Amino acid sequence: MARENQTKEKCICVYCGSSYVNEKFVTVAEELGRAIAKRKAKLVHGGGKAGLMGKVVIAAHKAGGQSVAAVKYDFEEERIQALGYNEKKDIMISEADAFITMPGGIGTLDELFDVWNKAKVSMHNKPIGILNTHKFYDHLIKWIDKAIEYGFIPECGKDCFTIADNVEDLLNSLYKTMENRD
Repeated sequence: MARENQTKEKCICVYCGSSYVNEKFVTVAEELGRAIAKRKAKLVHGGGKAGLMGKVVIAAHKAGGQSVAAVKYDFEEERIQALGYNEKKDIMISEADAFITMPGGIGTLDELFDVWNKAKVSMHNKPIGILNTHKFYDHLIKWIDKAIEYGFIPECGKDCFTIADNVEDLLNSLYKTMENRD
C-alpha cells in the first residue's frame, strides 16, 4: 500500500509520547507541528490525540497543515484504519518520506527501532531524525555508540540518523537528505 508521491509535497512521520509531560516538551511539540505545516508537508501519525502527539497534530492543523492518521482521529483528515499495532507502524512507514522521533516512552522507542531496523535491512531508504530536545536522548545515543563499539551494531549503524537538538536544524537536515534522494 505504498504511497506514490508524484508531487513535491513531503510527508513527515512523527513518533512521540502520548502521555502528559513536562511543559518544555509541549512547547517543542507545538513548534514541530507548526514547522511541518509551514513547509507544506503532511504530518503522518499513529492517530493518538493525547500527550505530545496530540500537541503536534493540533499545532499543525491550527497552522493550516494537513495530516494522515493510521487510525481514526477526531480531526478532518485522511484516515487509514490499521488492523493492529504492527500494521499501524507499516502504514506510517509507507506513507512517510522521513521520520522524526521526539521524546516519548516505550512505544516511541519501538517505532524508532522498527523504522531503523527496516532501513538497516533495506526495506526503505528514508531519513530518520531524532529530535534530542533538552538532551532527552543523550543516554540512548551513548547506548548506540556503545553497541557500535562492542560490535552489536555495525559502524555505519548511526549513518541513517540525523540528530539535532532543535526543530529547524532537524527539518533542514531531513529535507536536504530527501532532496538528495529524489
